[in-house]
Amino acid sequence: MHRITDWARGLGTRRLVAVVAGGGVVVAVAVAVAVAAVAETAGTPAAPGRSVASASDPPGAATVACVGSGFTAGRRSWPGCADTGVPAKTALRSITSPGPTGKGDGYVTEITKKGTVINGVNLTGSFDVWANDVTIENSRITTRNWWGINLRHGYTGLKVLHDTIIGVPGKGIDHGGEDYGVSSSGGTVDIGWTNISEVGEGISMDSGFVHDSYLHNLQAFKPQGAKGYEHTDDIISDGGSGLTIKHNTLLNQLPADRGASASVGLYADDGSPSDDVVEDNFVAGGAYAIYPGGPSGSRGIVVEDNVFSTVYWRGSGIYGPVSRSYWHSGRGNKWADNVFVSGSRVGRAVKP
Repeated sequence: MHRITDWARGLGTRRLVAVVAGGGVVVAVAVAVAVAAVAETAGTPAAPGRSVASASDPPGAATVACVGSGFTAGRRSWPGCADTGVPAKTALRSITSPGPTGKGDGYVTEITKKGTVINGVNLTGSFDVWANDVTIENSRITTRNWWGINLRHGYTGLKVLHDTIIGVPGKGIDHGGEDYGVSSSGGTVDIGWTNISEVGEGISMDSGFVHDSYLHNLQAFKPQGAKGYEHTDDIISDGGSGLTIKHNTLLNQLPADRGASASVGLYADDGSPSDDVVEDNFVAGGAYAIYPGGPSGSRGIVVEDNVFSTVYWRGSGIYGPVSRSYWHSGRGNKWADNVFVSGSRVGRAVKP
């Protein structure tokens, strides 16, 4: 179902099942989403802390709009628009690729110098990183390329901090779509306090740290040469090792017939995943909300202290919260303290 190939005009992007938001009414909530608890009627789509659909609406009929300060349940909270992306009052310099480096073309800016820091830009285009230890921070990236930011094979140490990355549905290079917010075929990547939307795969990487970020409103499109929709994931890894996903809000609002795959997809397409941690995330949507590592061979997979919302579907994901066939009791694997945060099973444990 998922694959990785280097193609597309030699760009070497990691190509997977992808993306766009459709099949539902986007409901704008004009108030901050910040309440002491999450309360929903079973099967009724609702934004955490605020109803966005009537009880007669079918599951999956609504999409959480990007507003408010975040998502809360009791004393716990997770990121939203107010605490991710470009910080308020940040002065941005508007540029178009291949700026600011001057390398690339109208779709992409190439970064080839080690230690480059990109700060405070409003880029129409994308970044393709061919260097170690690059930082892209406090910036807004509106992409029509395969990705918003891409790290090439053989390079590592990329940091993506306090950024807003947005695709433009119908305008992307892949038959109208944009495949990835951030993609990496290289080494470790640190992604924090970042807001990613309107792409097929929010983040595609196998090693690094994704934290304190908000991924939402994925994009459904039919890629070049395909009859069906690409599959969509907020975060996807294919057989990687050493990926930590902690304290994020991960929403996949798409229905199955428009490519829904997961909020977190740890797949074994390119080998057995190992030493990955999924902790303290607010997840909702996808075919299953989490695919946790593959049917066999994975080891050191820790999934703990996550909350599963029924904002789109009664089971959190369309078919349930977790794909049981993707979990096994391998060496060092741990599943603990994961619970439903809403719906008829609020407070109950989620078990693989």
